Amino acid sequence: MSRLSFLQKRKAPPTDGPRVNTKKRRNGQLQSCEPCRKSKLRCDHMMPVCTRCERRNRSTLCVYAAAPMTRTTRQNSSSSVATASVTGSSVVLVDQVLTPRDTPAAGSSQRDTDRQETPVNATRPTGDLPPSASMAFEGVSAPRNILGYMGSTSYSSVFEENQGTLGIERDPEGEDLRHERRSSPAPVLDYQIQQGVDVLKLFKDRALFDRFSKRWFAICQGIVVIEPVIKQLAEGLWATYGMDLRDQDPAKLQALSQKIWNNTQQPLKFDGSFSARQWIGLSTGEGLRWESVALLLTTVGLLSSMLTEWDPIFTNEDGSQISKVKLTRKMSANSDACLMFCRTADSLNDLYLWLLYESCILQTMVTGNASNSVWNRSGETFNTAIALGLHQKLEPDKDIPFFLVELRKRTFVASYSSDKALSTFFGRPPRLIKRYCMLQVPLDLSDHDLVSEGEELRQALASLDSEGWNTSGIINRGTWARTYLYVSMIREDILELALGVDSGDLEKRAGEISRLIGEKYLKLPKHLRVDFDTAFGQRLPPLDSLRLASTRLNYMSTELILERVLIKRAGAGTEKLVQIAKRALSDTLTIVMRRDLMRDLQAEISYFMAAHGLHSAAILAVELLKQEQSPPDRVRVLSRSETVQGLSVFVSCLGSIDQSDGHYEILQQGRRFLKRVLDTVLTPPAREATSSNTATSQTTLDAPEILAAPTFERMDWNVPIGFDADVDFLEWLDNVDLGQGQFGEEAARMF
Repeated sequence: MSRLSFLQKRKAPPTDGPRVNTKKRRNGQLQSCEPCRKSKLRCDHMMPVCTRCERRNRSTLCVYAAAPMTRTTRQNSSSSVATASVTGSSVVLVDQVLTPRDTPAAGSSQRDTDRQETPVNATRPTGDLPPSASMAFEGVSAPRNILGYMGSTSYSSVFEENQGTLGIERDPEGEDLRHERRSSPAPVLDYQIQQGVDVLKLFKDRALFDRFSKRWFAICQGIVVIEPVIKQLAEGLWATYGMDLRDQDPAKLQALSQKIWNNTQQPLKFDGSFSARQWIGLSTGEGLRWESVALLLTTVGLLSSMLTEWDPIFTNEDGSQISKVKLTRKMSANSDACLMFCRTADSLNDLYLWLLYESCILQTMVTGNASNSVWNRSGETFNTAIALGLHQKLEPDKDIPFFLVELRKRTFVASYSSDKALSTFFGRPPRLIKRYCMLQVPLDLSDHDLVSEGEELRQALASLDSEGWNTSGIINRGTWARTYLYVSMIREDILELALGVDSGDLEKRAGEISRLIGEKYLKLPKHLRVDFDTAFGQRLPPLDSLRLASTRLNYMSTELILERVLIKRAGAGTEKLVQIAKRALSDTLTIVMRRDLMRDLQAEISYFMAAHGLHSAAILAVELLKQEQSPPDRVRVLSRSETVQGLSVFVSCLGSIDQSDGHYEILQQGRRFLKRVLDTVLTPPAREATSSNTATSQTTLDAPEILAAPTFERMDWNVPIGFDADVDFLEWLDNVDLGQGQFGEEAARMF
């Protein structure tokens, strides 16, 4: 049967009068008739014959095909093809019409032919897949990639630009060269379904997920995934599949795993009219996806990693105990499994980006290793943000609702800021550069206001000041995102001085950056610049205390890095560096001494010790030891008594860190170093030894050389609630070269 006769058979019978074809395409626009679609002309969608076809005397050809863009696979030269649907080991063949479009044009390349033809009986190498998966590869064609954002220099830009300027209607089925979609989802293999079942077995204990997610948002407003998202994802999961997950029937779990796989293979379809609840609902309940499952697992793992082992949450209703370490690692491993499922399904959406970001944090909290795996996974996070176009201008329109625009701003700010922290830590160039990014400051809205609608949202927006800050003095996730963006942009400028090939007039640029640091800090709302003694005298909530400390310490850490650059590359003095380190250590100790913070935010406290406290304490310890070995008439920049007391308290705090903490090793290495420095200061060597080593000490303890050690720069890796800072403290000690008498013979014996 010819294509024309087939379509004529499907033509709708005439009616009493003309009417609009109300059938819509997958992109939500009205369907065009076949002549208009093929000619790329605008159709007025009238039935039984559109105006354009009637005017051109093509009424007999004016038909509306049911699925005009459906592509089928070929099988040799037959007039029909067989489409494979794999269910277990059975293969169901369905005959479909072969259209001329399916035949490669004469002279087309072999590559084009290979891409269009996929014989049903073609097999693919199975490698190390389980036996049950090898047969399932028959008839499976790889899904087409979803490319995501493509800019003005991409191969598709010419087509896109001219398609609009020449009045050519976009592809009726919504195909876009920048966002290539699948012709059909690839069948899910048996072993993949079973892997999904293994993950779903964790959801037998609903009570555990309920109490952990509730506690997580009680002490923390999340990282990039806000409470309304997690709450609705969980509600949809339990309401739809709660019985199946409780009973753990193997057949039902397999069916559920298959369904989640199928959902994950489909792109999320929404527009600017969607409410937050409607948008979240796309990924839960009947639309449950592996991204959603993984986010629930990650939430439990993140909280578990932050609390102490003796927290009551690790006690079940029957009195049995849950191992904090085992629970955290189990949640991390299964979250990673879901992440692998999403990669297999070629997922590219906001949920996937959130999962990448938060699972990376969970991974480093578990392992505590500063390795290339952390660098590589963070790179995948940043690449996904770019692929989603988050580096371009974001604003609500007919395609994207307001709440999602604001969430995307927050997510990109978090990614950009983490990139600067990672670059500082590893001493590598940043991967997200503001020269190529349109950095938009998110509004300082609470999570509740962010997902609100109508009058409630209008009132929330009206309560913001002209700069977008909230005027109520509340510190929420939006507040933190804004403050950290400002300091991260400055950090990028400092990284250019430290790591760039041509730094130009270093001292002049450093002076400009230093002034900018002060100006940006003073422009913050007054409640974010509150004095520490006043703030903690008011006994602020733990999270607010932590965020206030983060705001102030991030600016000080940025100043420390700038001073280190000047010391290393311009030979500047150490006086300002030491003064900043004193303030940073004092603020860190103020935070650490809050026992309520230690109870609920243990992982964050240990992070503060590693990223801020250990960095500043090491600077002060070196300066103190240098003073002790200097002539008595040399100017003292440190009070011996106050410095010894501060370092002693910090050493005591370092000893309280649990062995399961990801920062444990580096903190204990730092503790041993500081303790031995204190022992040396408090028990000075014999007089002869001191005098014989004075000249050597003065020469080798030159501040630019000591403070230019790589680990100092790497120690400053400050992310709001972000990637861990676990480095080898002994690497710094190796650079000090103790065996050559830099601290004198007595100091060398400390190690």
